[in-house]
Amino acid sequence: MPISQKMRVAAKKVLEGKPKGQALREAGYAESTSLVPKAITGSDGWQELMEELLPDEDLGAAHKKLLEKKEVVVINLGDKQGSEFRFTGQIHSDAARALDMAYKLKSRYAPTKVQITDEYDEFSDEELEAELLRKRERRSAGKGFKASAKG
Repeated sequence: MPISQKMRVAAKKVLEGKPKGQALREAGYAESTSLVPKAITGSDGWQELMEELLPDEDLGAAHKKLLEKKEVVVINLGDKQGSEFRFTGQIHSDAARALDMAYKLKSRYAPTKVQITDEYDEFSDEELEAELLRKRERRSAGKGFKASAKG
């Protein structure tokens, strides 16, 4: 999908902090498209636009600077004593959020990994058939009808 003017407007709004769906609606995309932002944000055009607006070199340089920048808190010691500055040793929270947003917009995080296990993976065909039969019999036994005495 090529980069369109609507895509540019939506990207600007997302970079301003608006949710993707809202940004897409405000940029003129259909409601149905805004409900599934990945239709746009997952496209090659969007990724190309993100590279244009958030070049990897700039992100890398900002990341390096931010890793070195430490948060400072001001502690009020009271009227007579004034204030004290303390270094927390933490990356500044605003900077960390901004970097996180940039990496998300550029789809740089690894996808969520899901591990699927199959408890029957090591079963032979005969063992699978026996287990299936056992489960069917158990299910059938539970669905029996009880006779009721009506007088």
